[in-house]
Amino acid sequence: GQEGTLFSNFLESIRSGDTNHLQCSMQEGFYSSALPLLANISYRVKRELRFLGDSEQFANDPEANTYLSKIYREPFSFPK
Repeated sequence: GQEGTLFSNFLESIRSGDTNHLQCSMQEGFYSSALPLLANISYRVKRELRFLGDSEQFANDPEANTYLSKIYREPFSFPK
C-alpha cells in the first residue's frame, strides 16, 4: 500500500539529508501518525479524551498521560 511507499520515501529523505523530495510535509506526517496514536490511548483507557495541543497532555487525565511516553532504561533514556 501507500504506507510502505511513504515510509520508504521518508527513510530515503533521512539518508540523503534532502527533504525536498518528501511526499508530504513533516508536519503533515507528524499529524498523520500522532492522531491514530492518540486514538489508541483513548481505546486503551476506554473513554473519550480531550488532548491539549499546547501542553501536549490530556485534559485532567493523569492515567491517559502515562501512555504519552515510556520509561527507558539507561543508557537509552532521554533528558527531561
